[in-house]
Amino acid sequence: MADHSGRATLSNEEEDESRYFTYTPLNVSDKMMFRIRWDGFEEQLRWEEGNKKWSVMQSQPDKNNDCELYNKCGNFAICSSWESPICSCMQGFVPKNWEEWRRGKWEEGCYRRTPLLCQRNSTGTQEGGDEDGFASVKCAKLPDFGDLVRVDNTDNCKGKCSSDCNCTAYSYVNGIGCLIWSGELLDVQHFTKGGNTLYIRLAHSDLGGKKSLSTVLIVTITIVGAVFLGLFICLAWRFKSKLKVLPSTATSTTTTSLGWRRSNEIPPYDASKSAEISTELSGPVDLGIEGNQVNGPDLPIGYMAPEYAMEGLFSVKSDVYSFGVLLLEIVSGRRNISYRSTEYASLLAYNYPYRCIAVNLDVSMQRSAP
Repeated sequence: MADHSGRATLSNEEEDESRYFTYTPLNVSDKMMFRIRWDGFEEQLRWEEGNKKWSVMQSQPDKNNDCELYNKCGNFAICSSWESPICSCMQGFVPKNWEEWRRGKWEEGCYRRTPLLCQRNSTGTQEGGDEDGFASVKCAKLPDFGDLVRVDNTDNCKGKCSSDCNCTAYSYVNGIGCLIWSGELLDVQHFTKGGNTLYIRLAHSDLGGKKSLSTVLIVTITIVGAVFLGLFICLAWRFKSKLKVLPSTATSTTTTSLGWRRSNEIPPYDASKSAEISTELSGPVDLGIEGNQVNGPDLPIGYMAPEYAMEGLFSVKSDVYSFGVLLLEIVSGRRNISYRSTEYASLLAYNYPYRCIAVNLDVSMQRSAP
């Protein structure tokens, strides 16, 4: 098939500072036509003499590339056809409408997060501060409506933009020269290769250095937090393990095993610890389970509160009752079930008429009683 493509050239600058693109087909005998359709598509057509009709050679924008649609992502945004989502705000800019942006409606575009220093100074909102800088976007399709400035290199182009508070971006293009943009940046695309480098003007706080510092700070805080969390879990595990170890004496056993560290509070009660304490005081004991009972199998005596034994109700009072029986055994030196063969049936019933624990103190402890 014959190659019917051509090439476009840019003319030299005219006296009125205008330039022209000229398209020249490879076959000068070809008849070419360019047209813009009602839906915004531009087409290049060639006349087929044999069929007596116009045939479409190429069409823009590409129907399979949404980034080819004019200003698809809105102002101050970049369209990248290979990314998902295809639209993203330029560095230093945020979406105007977050809700619409999340839904994939990007037409409203983005706005500057931090005003430029020259803008803040001109409005009197701030005096002094770090100078504005530029962030680069490589392989870019440049924005529309740039102004051509007569300078001979990239540094002078940057200086020209920096000296104008209205300048929002610049680019030095070989063969064309220095282009600067004032106001909003429209229809910017990002390619995988080719294109030009666009330099976007930003406040100092939105430049890469500050962002990198913030990232390092976040990572450091995360690591330190994880270390402290690990230490806390380790200490909690060791403390829990120590609670399971019982000392040899009854007094220290009561203090350690029940975790009693604060005064004027009722410590928690653990039935398994009570069994070990009673064993140290008076030998093996069954805590009233499956034996040591009065009035049938449903009423065990020992450390079980009556409301739980008879009605199946468990509350804070059950803990208080159980701890009271345990404490009474310790200070009296007698087991609760040692009275089951007497008229009292239990240590509690024996002590009830006295209403005072002091009279039943173990002989070895009486001297220490107040």
